[in-house]
Amino acid sequence: VDCSYIGSTWMAMVTDPDTGNKCWSQVTVEDKLPPVFDCPAAPIPLNCSFDIGIVPAPPVSDNCGVATVEQTDEYYLDQDMCDDAMVLVVRAWVATDIYGNVSEPCFDTIKIVRPDPTFPADQVWDCSDFASYPNIIEPTLYTGYLPTTGSGIPGNGQMDGTYCMYNYSHSDELTDACGNSFKIVRTWTVLDWCTNEVFTHQQIIKVVDVTAPVLITQPFTVNADIPATPPALCRSTGFIPAPTVTDDCNEVTIQIFTPVGEAIYANGIDGSEGGYIPAPGLELGYHTITYIATDACGNSTETQSFVQVVDETAPVAVCDEITDVDLDSDGLAEVFAETFDDGSHDNCCLDHFEVRRMD
Repeated sequence: VDCSYIGSTWMAMVTDPDTGNKCWSQVTVEDKLPPVFDCPAAPIPLNCSFDIGIVPAPPVSDNCGVATVEQTDEYYLDQDMCDDAMVLVVRAWVATDIYGNVSEPCFDTIKIVRPDPTFPADQVWDCSDFASYPNIIEPTLYTGYLPTTGSGIPGNGQMDGTYCMYNYSHSDELTDACGNSFKIVRTWTVLDWCTNEVFTHQQIIKVVDVTAPVLITQPFTVNADIPATPPALCRSTGFIPAPTVTDDCNEVTIQIFTPVGEAIYANGIDGSEGGYIPAPGLELGYHTITYIATDACGNSTETQSFVQVVDETAPVAVCDEITDVDLDSDGLAEVFAETFDDGSHDNCCLDHFEVRRMD
């Protein structure tokens, strides 16, 4: 018979094994056993920053099922943290099962203790994280989760309860570093109300930029704009486009280098608006252009691109207005194309002359 039969009535028969006499009776199944607590024998330790309400009730069992567990009393055995570094709280509990049976009371003891004073660790934050979450340098609880964390407090929350008997404060000294980077020297002062001792500690908090800029370039072409002066070939001092640069924290300085020297910058400062190939210019063909992006903290990125110097200027044809030609006895004459030239020219070089008859 188990708890599922509780409340049911059975017809029971008892037989005497010696005489064979029998009797009958009705039996009703009931639950008369109360719940039983597993009361802790030793005090339950609890940090002073926590409320005793977070300590669960003692475990309880019952043969058919517990209906309620109720705290019936609470009192202090020792409420002075400073005399022995603990506060003792006693709680009384009773449990009632689903059939109304009430347990014997259970008494558990909570020992509230306080830690020795500790201080937050030094912190180094990336400037990009600080730009998105300025809360990370605040003197608040360190959680490690950027949207909510601060740079820590004494005990990191474990020294803040009523019975902890600590009080703390801080002062900050800010020092600028490169670009948007900076350092905070945070001086913590902790007062122990039990011993009247004062503890101090300096915490260093840094916001740094250690990430190089991102630099993107594309190949490009320029036209030869310096005419050839034999034996020198035509060259170009054309425009070099600026790269695409991104940096999470600081301003960036861009340098552009060509095989004939550093570019002549359009803004007179750096290559953020592009620049020009310096004299004597680059000859026709492919050349390597080197870009260097450096942020305010000295982090730099270097990449290379290619420029093709091309001749996109058509020759200027100049011909004789009138050319006299003598025919031979067959009525023919051989005339070379160069014969009609009267100073044709090109910025680079003339390859050949061609001439055709105009109808």
